[in-house]
Amino acid sequence: MTIRQLYFIIFADEIKINKQMKEIEIEIGKIILQKLKNEKRSVAWLAGEILMDPSNLHKRLKKKSMDSELLYRISQVLNFNFFQFYDIVA
Repeated sequence: MTIRQLYFIIFADEIKINKQMKEIEIEIGKIILQKLKNEKRSVAWLAGEILMDPSNLHKRLKKKSMDSELLYRISQVLNFNFFQFYDIVA
């Protein structure tokens, strides 16, 4: 089993795939929250690292989608490629 396959098992609740329709629904905010929990970090900590108001970041993490610049900054801080979840239906 690859690392990528393992991530899809870990985050199975946040990723829903409809193979017949070739659609994917990824709740990236929930994936980020789970990653923070796994690392015993808080949203407030992450907000401080990316220089964002904690309440604003928390609101953005509750949405199903996120702009790529913010996702990139979060990926850099957490040293984790969150974009990989968007590359599964190829």
